[in-house]
Amino acid sequence: MCSRTVSLDNNPLALSCWNNTIAVGSEAIDITIFDGITGSQVVTLSGHTDWVRALTFSLDGVSLVSGSDDRTVKLWDVQTGGVVKTFSSHTDWVWSVSILADCTRIASGSSHGEVCLWDIQTGGCQHIIMELGIIYHIFFSPTVSRRCH
Repeated sequence: MCSRTVSLDNNPLALSCWNNTIAVGSEAIDITIFDGITGSQVVTLSGHTDWVRALTFSLDGVSLVSGSDDRTVKLWDVQTGGVVKTFSSHTDWVWSVSILADCTRIASGSSHGEVCLWDIQTGGCQHIIMELGIIYHIFFSPTVSRRCH
């Protein structure tokens, strides 16, 4: 049972949780981070120029990955609220993102059917796989034992 209610002014499009931290992406183009215990807003992450449709935390909760209709993927430092890196090779809206458990790769899927595998260190797209239709969900298996930091 929920003991707190969080009110959002804009239509939420993406949600990710880590421990007691909740990230919400919406039509407002910013990402809002909430404390899951108190429901209070902790920080707003600004950097995208269009709707944020996809969010995922790294396994250790230090990083957050976002995908947007601005055709970019961003890697965020949750502690500072800053953008670590922006990845931009998609030709259409980014609908899904995932980060490898050891934080060396990000996968993203678009509304154009592109799956990009990004190298976090170089920022380059290592592989593009073309599929038919929107890539609504993309996930790495969380079985790698090495953590991000």
